[in-house]
Amino acid sequence: DGAGQGGIDLSDLSVSTGSASGGGSLAYNNTTGVFSFVPASVPAAVDNTPAFEAVLTSDQAISDNTLTKINFNTVALDTDSKYSTTDYRFTPGVAGKYFVYSQINGFSGGDSDLVTITSQIRKNGSVVRFSFVEPSNNFGKTQTLNCSSILTLNTTDYVEIFASIDGNSSGGEVIQGTTNSGTIFGAYKIIGA
Repeated sequence: DGAGQGGIDLSDLSVSTGSASGGGSLAYNNTTGVFSFVPASVPAAVDNTPAFEAVLTSDQAISDNTLTKINFNTVALDTDSKYSTTDYRFTPGVAGKYFVYSQINGFSGGDSDLVTITSQIRKNGSVVRFSFVEPSNNFGKTQTLNCSSILTLNTTDYVEIFASIDGNSSGGEVIQGTTNSGTIFGAYKIIGA
């Protein structure tokens, strides 16, 4: 107890306690000399979920001048089961701002008449962002399209990825799909936005 040695008795201590934001607390027991701490809960607003990433694991053909939904058929990550491998769309279930991204590899048929390759991010069926390449100087080389956007989504909005080609008289191209092909589609909720 420190008596006679210049120490402090437990009865000499007094601690004021208060509640922290989010329900956390710090308490002191004057009898036992023990501090107890309860951390504050982390609100959902600072969580990057829902989040998902899906992969195209088998080649997908697309026809000339035909807007085609990309069938990202394998889920690599889906924290809240909000990506559907039936209709190939993400429906967040939680309102907020989301970073949405896609990468599509393929289109390597090498046809000299292939004029434009386009990738689109669509929200509720409407284009919100697109990217394109004009491969006229790269016949026979694999083309990669990246597309991303920050979208405000409500609980029932849905997001999909489409692609199209223009000017391919042979009738179509192939999007490469393997586990490691890099043909991916993903999104995550942005903290603090």
